[in-house]
Amino acid sequence: SHHDGPRTGTPVVPQTEREEIIEHNGKWTRLKHARRKVALFDGTISNLPPILHRLSNTLVAIGAFPSSHPPNHVLINEYQPGE
Repeated sequence: SHHDGPRTGTPVVPQTEREEIIEHNGKWTRLKHARRKVALFDGTISNLPPILHRLSNTLVAIGAFPSSHPPNHVLINEYQPGE
């Protein structure tokens, strides 16, 4: 459903999907295709929480991401005992 934009090379997110991302940003939700709950923190919509921002900076500092393209979102999955 995502594709590169015509000039920028950045993903183009359909409006309905973007609205759903905004609605659920930073909140636990159950995805339609998933059994477990997830929380999405999208730094392109609002600032990442401080602990996730520090994690992003650490990942850049250790070379896992280039400083020109630091992590800008985090997806957290909930797991139950035994999963």
